[in-house]
Amino acid sequence: MIRCFLLGSAASLLIAGPVSALTMTPNADARSVQAHAIAGADDDFDADSPNAPLAIFGSSVNAEAMEFGPPPLTAGDAEYELFGASSYASAFQDSSVGPLSISGSGSAEASGDHGGMTQIPYPGDSDSFNSHGGHFQAYGKSVLEIVFSIDEAAAFDLSGFLGAGTELAVGADSNDVINRASISLFNTATLESAFKAEISDDFLEVDEMGVIVAGEYRFKVEAYAEVFGGALIEATQLLGDADDQVPFGYQTSAGFKGVLLELSATDQPIPEPVTTTLAGLGLGALALQTTRRRRA
Repeated sequence: MIRCFLLGSAASLLIAGPVSALTMTPNADARSVQAHAIAGADDDFDADSPNAPLAIFGSSVNAEAMEFGPPPLTAGDAEYELFGASSYASAFQDSSVGPLSISGSGSAEASGDHGGMTQIPYPGDSDSFNSHGGHFQAYGKSVLEIVFSIDEAAAFDLSGFLGAGTELAVGADSNDVINRASISLFNTATLESAFKAEISDDFLEVDEMGVIVAGEYRFKVEAYAEVFGGALIEATQLLGDADDQVPFGYQTSAGFKGVLLELSATDQPIPEPVTTTLAGLGLGALALQTTRRRRA
């Protein structure tokens, strides 16, 4: 009976191989949200990050700036107010880090305009108007970034949604608008990418699976939105109602939702044939020696 037990144990060792115990060790936490708004000389900034490394992070920030208009201008008996430029930015994130997972959602928004540009006739020229508008700039940014190490090969499952878009007002130039949402997972030593995606003025649903070897990795998800408008001091416009205001503004946003990176032990862990074989041979020899003693 002892012989049967020992032989069975040897066979189990040869078949089962080593037991996998995947461990993910976070090395750095660079999650943050930022919002910055500028209009003329007015400047506002707000930012936040986790109060402790790897803590659950839920935060939203915003910034708002407004430029005061110049003194009123006159045209004949009429007086026209000029409104200054303004800008606004915001960012949000809700994220967490688990034993074998990283998850989160976030967004960024930015908008601005040159202000109310009341049209005023030039003296002696009723077919053109003088316009004014101050400069503005704004950006919002939400970054989910974790550096971690794994002690053995692991399967990864990455899912989530990315989106980014732009809304342009009359007179806006899309070159003054930036929006992007991105996800990347790469080995920090070899710089080999396991997954990478970036979009602008588009959306993307992510559903990716793969295997990564032991080592250190950087997982980064980012939403970034920015607008910019240079100063408009004077411009010629077509004839129109002097009470009209021409909106020159930009608005854009980006975000990620339900992003989840999950790690798990691979179905076939890296075997250790020498150790396993030696253990099996040792048990086999013990079983043979027990049999010989009984025969003697």
